[in-house]
Amino acid sequence: MIESRLEGVEFEEPWGRMPALETPLGPWVDSLPDEDWARVPGTAVFLFKDAGAVPPALLVNLQHNKVLHEHVILLSVRTAEFANVPIEERQEVHRVGPGLLQLQLAFGYMDDPDVPAELARLVIDGVPLDLDDVTYFLGRETVVATPKRTMPAWQERLFVMQNRTAASAARFFRLPSNKVFEVGTTIEL
Repeated sequence: MIESRLEGVEFEEPWGRMPALETPLGPWVDSLPDEDWARVPGTAVFLFKDAGAVPPALLVNLQHNKVLHEHVILLSVRTAEFANVPIEERQEVHRVGPGLLQLQLAFGYMDDPDVPAELARLVIDGVPLDLDDVTYFLGRETVVATPKRTMPAWQERLFVMQNRTAASAARFFRLPSNKVFEVGTTIEL
């Protein structure tokens, strides 16, 4: 059974968004013709910061490979404003289309964000998720400064440098390195 467990949990808002890169999930799912995409066995987990938006890695993967996995989990991970989120309250799951789930995980700022451990607790239609059958897809955004300025030049250079030195999402979320695919995009400031 799929149910919502995060009622009453408060989340920090992200500092900024790049709305040009975000495709709303509902209209995208409604426009998805089932017969145009081959389904391959297994479960694909696409990590993206915003629940309710289609991960760019999914769009790029569809554009290049023209397949969807049998089960697709759109995963967003949020940090609550308090130290710990009880294990039984960390998952919020919604079915958004055939074989498509939106999963939001919540961790407190002192919790260890172990995504595979949370996925091991996930039960879909009464069946536990088989972690040996999961492939993780991460978006890898390369940020570049451009002559057309959206912020002062020194801030652009600082932002680009910080982006390049940021920690790996795969390591931070404890994803098994042999099951991770990174799909790259370029973002121009």
